[in-house]
Amino acid sequence: MNRRQFALTILTEWLKTDRFIDHLLEKRFSDNPGLEETDKSWVQASLYGTLERFFAIRSILDQVSKNRFKKNKKLIQAILMLAVYELLFTENQEYAIVNEYVKLCKLNKQAYQVKIVNALLRQVADQKETLLSEINQSTDLSVRFNIPIELHQLLLDENKEADLLDWYRILPGKRSIWLRHNRLKSTKEPVFERIDDFQSIKADLENGLISIQDFAAGKVVEFMSPKAKSRILDYCGAPGSKSTYIAELTDDSAEIVATDVNPLRLEKINQNINRLGLQSIQTKLTSELQNDEQFDQVLCDIPCSGLGVIGKRKDLLLRFSEAKLSELSKLQIDILDEVSRFVKVNGQLILSTCTILNQENMGLAKRFLESHLNFKIKGDPLELLPFSGEHDGAFAICLERLS
Repeated sequence: MNRRQFALTILTEWLKTDRFIDHLLEKRFSDNPGLEETDKSWVQASLYGTLERFFAIRSILDQVSKNRFKKNKKLIQAILMLAVYELLFTENQEYAIVNEYVKLCKLNKQAYQVKIVNALLRQVADQKETLLSEINQSTDLSVRFNIPIELHQLLLDENKEADLLDWYRILPGKRSIWLRHNRLKSTKEPVFERIDDFQSIKADLENGLISIQDFAAGKVVEFMSPKAKSRILDYCGAPGSKSTYIAELTDDSAEIVATDVNPLRLEKINQNINRLGLQSIQTKLTSELQNDEQFDQVLCDIPCSGLGVIGKRKDLLLRFSEAKLSELSKLQIDILDEVSRFVKVNGQLILSTCTILNQENMGLAKRFLESHLNFKIKGDPLELLPFSGEHDGAFAICLERLS
């Protein structure tokens, strides 16, 4: 397999669409089951590395092309971006890198671009040390840290700049994995453990002894304090990590309903239920919930900007815009309005997110309460910030139904 061609196909599609890189990788890997793990790892590392330095790479290409880079078709942009990533941020031989990407031009019927691509890449190779120094010393935060300026300004309204800059510095690179031991099959403590090598846990994962779940997501479930024998709805439940942890915390004796709007995502919940050997979770499409169904607790892990997980979602911040955030805000209120009717009197609506923006957290809860006077905040909210790099960001708040 031509690894670079494989990566090129995916990055070109990413540039042309609004799809996320993980979704594109999953689809391409699924369509090519014969791929070696080493090839998958190389492709993933190449794409992640390119997107982690998206603004810096494009700034360099603007510079060496005298601002003509963006005029190229997406295929040529992708060829140049992948090549610049390899030239500046890997130890591969520079002459070999240039030759391989020139070949890709010919392979993709872009022979007329060969001279331009070759010239631009040789400029980058010749100026490598200077360009790297310019990136590291840039006063443009998008170039230096790969953070969109409008997003930085939004975060700066709510956080100390020193905390943000420390966070930006540790965002690139491989993230550790948090795993959760299945309390029904294991007595190992603590329940949550941080590891760096996925291969070492594959057997335990397949046998249902553990699940992959970030520490912050697990804390949201613990914040709920779910009770045995109670009736619990996990709304927006896919892929099921929270539902299954609820089942484990209640000794598989609660009555749990996990829903999602997407049948394919619902199937992921079922796969996790079966893998862990759980009996207390029923799955159904969100549309199959009956109007008169009532629950002691409703967990609504609401769609959000995901800014608490940008350390592992390599392109999430690249897809961010305040316009999209505004659209999301309306969707969030609509979902809360819909799901609140399933909360019984004296029951609890647990709003949770994986973002760190106040308008999607406490701000959202307050907007909901303004139009739902029969709910009140119970206790203190949970707020976990991701700035240390140890875990994701998360928020949860308990809203109790009074009448």
